[in-house]
Amino acid sequence: QELGKWHKQMKSMFGFQDTLEVVTNGLQELPENATDAQRNTHRDMKKKDCKAMYAIQAAVDTANFDKISHVESSKEA
Repeated sequence: QELGKWHKQMKSMFGFQDTLEVVTNGLQELPENATDAQRNTHRDMKKKDCKAMYAIQAAVDTANFDKISHVESSKEA
């Protein structure tokens, strides 16, 4: 039950921070021949992913932080 509460709290926070999409879907790879618009979108999504990763890391205890400290994205965490 505690995990369910934490999940709801994190989902609400990600929604508030406008990071829920990147946490849910992950960060898409940038194509080699990306347009300026694609690069800008990717940069914005990367910022959102970092923002979400920080929120996750700040919300977990030391044992759980150690479990996720090696991951590269908020979706993995």
